[in-house]
Amino acid sequence: GGLIATGRWGPLRHSSGTLRDLLIGISVAHASGTVTKAGGMVVKNVTGYDMPRLYHGSLGTLGIIASANFKVLPRPRAETTLVAGYATAGEAFESAARVRNSGDPTAALEVGFSGSQWLLAARVEGRERTVQAIAGRISGLTGADIALGPDESAAWWNSYVANLDPATTPGEVTIRLGIRPRATRALVEGLLPVLEALNAQVTALGATPAVGSVLVRLRLGEG
Repeated sequence: GGLIATGRWGPLRHSSGTLRDLLIGISVAHASGTVTKAGGMVVKNVTGYDMPRLYHGSLGTLGIIASANFKVLPRPRAETTLVAGYATAGEAFESAARVRNSGDPTAALEVGFSGSQWLLAARVEGRERTVQAIAGRISGLTGADIALGPDESAAWWNSYVANLDPATTPGEVTIRLGIRPRATRALVEGLLPVLEALNAQVTALGATPAVGSVLVRLRLGEG
C-alpha cells in the first residue's frame, strides 16, 4: 500500500512500467470509515473511471490502501547484467543511447553515479540462448567489462536500489525528477554544476533514460 501511495518505482520500470500499470484491483479505507473497492482479480475491458490509477501516487490523501490486486508475469528463465564504467556522465548516456538504438530488448537500463565513477548497467532477461546473444551485442556496444550471472545480477540490482533509498540515509536529501526521455542527459549534465555551485555533494544518482526519470541523493554543505 505504501509503494502504491508514494508512487515508488525501480529500474524495471524501463520494461514493466510502474505499479500503476500492474494494478488491477484495490480497496481503500476512507476517513469516514467506509471502504470502497475498484477493479477486481482479472484484467478485462470495463467502462467508467480507472480508480486504481487514481490512488497511485496520491500519498494517502484519498484514503488508506487496504488491499491491492496485481497483474503478474512469470520470472525469466535466465538473466544477466552488464556493467560498464565511464569517466563522465556524457559517455555513460552516449553508451545508453547506443543500446537503445540497437533495438535489443533490456529489462533495465540505468545510468548511475556511485560517488567515484559513472556507470551504465543493462539487465537482460529471457531464454538462456537469447540472453547470451543480446548480452554479447550489448557488451560490444558499451565496452562492459563486468557480466553478472543470475544470482549476482539480482544481488547487484538490490544493492543499486538500496543505495538510492532515502530511508537508508536520513541525513541526506533525495530528489526525484521527471522529464522527457530524450532530455534526460541534458537534465543530469545541467543539474550537476548547479548543485556544485550550491555546495551540494552528489552521493548517488540513478537515471532511466528511456523513461526520463532521475533520482539524486545529495549531501548539503554548510552555509
